[in-house]
Amino acid sequence: MLPEVRAGQWLEAQGRWIVNREYGRQFQAGILRTMPPTTVEGIEKYLASGMIKGIGPVLAGRIVKVYKERTFEVIDADPHSLTYVEGIGPTRKKKITTAWQEQKAIREIMVFLHGHKVSTSRAFRIFKAYGNEAIDKVRQDPYRLARDIQGIGFKTADVIAESVGIGKQSDLRARAGVEYTLLQLTEKGHCGYGREELVAMAVTLLEIPDEIIETAVGYLLQDKRIVARTLDSDAGGQPAVFLAGLEGPRNCTDQRAEIVISHRARPLHPVITRIAENLAGIQIMRVVRVTPGFLSASSETSGARRCPVTKPGHPTAVGVSLIFDEKRKEIQFFEITSAVKGCGARMVEAVVNALPRGWKAVVVMDWSEGFWEVMRQRHRRIKFL
Repeated sequence: MLPEVRAGQWLEAQGRWIVNREYGRQFQAGILRTMPPTTVEGIEKYLASGMIKGIGPVLAGRIVKVYKERTFEVIDADPHSLTYVEGIGPTRKKKITTAWQEQKAIREIMVFLHGHKVSTSRAFRIFKAYGNEAIDKVRQDPYRLARDIQGIGFKTADVIAESVGIGKQSDLRARAGVEYTLLQLTEKGHCGYGREELVAMAVTLLEIPDEIIETAVGYLLQDKRIVARTLDSDAGGQPAVFLAGLEGPRNCTDQRAEIVISHRARPLHPVITRIAENLAGIQIMRVVRVTPGFLSASSETSGARRCPVTKPGHPTAVGVSLIFDEKRKEIQFFEITSAVKGCGARMVEAVVNALPRGWKAVVVMDWSEGFWEVMRQRHRRIKFL
């Protein structure tokens, strides 16, 4: 995935050759770089492509006719000379110069990210999230990528952090590592964990002294990225910590979510029943609702009818909306949202694991900027509509 590929550009690819069972020998690229054209013909095509606002096909031909192979050098270093070209006055020159600098910034960001072991698809998602601030944000705290960008986890952020020079025992790594440790425990079914046990696990996992981990826990509590609660036990109250969003009583319970089935949807197909039960088994879930052809599940509800909240990008909800067709043996992912990192993958897994041989899982529309690509790599049965 590239931000923009236009006529006249060259592509430089780094990767390896693979043999695909369906298509045969293919080149699998891990990094793709766009390279500026060097020939007169390529430069003209590039400028005429619409990449630089203010330059169309006719004007591109005029500029290249005057400056030939030096065209990019002139635009970059001596933009005033563009006014010698027919049709370019001060206003158009300013528009061209601004657009050129924007494209230059994008190229610099992509080069920086590629240089720090970031694949092209992830680099594009980082640029989409942070824009021109991407380089500064990644340098200051690469671990924020795991919090902000779908499809980038702690391990990937850790590799990038090492590349930009952040130490293994830094406060930034300790804080991110504590969150990662809690996330791992959440995916095993824990809503929270005893504070002492968590610190011990993080020390082992991250190979960081316990005093640094304790400091990190304190910072995360103050920053409200994790929450402290007291768990009841036979030995009395036990101090525990939770990821923010999982500390509420309805989110940390041994009770399964309520499954509500419309009378018009009965009797349920066994596959739909398994999906409903799998989703209800995710601890954060509150309700699973099934109507004819539709199934939705969420940690939150809205309205008097307690409809599950599944709108993508919701700030607090974890939910999924499915369309099912029993005759076609097809489940379509219509909407999905996950305010708690890791729960999106768990919902997908709950659905896919319920499907027997012959059933399909289809993504209706992908606005996730990378999430569904990651899911498709994990679950080969997922297809795009």
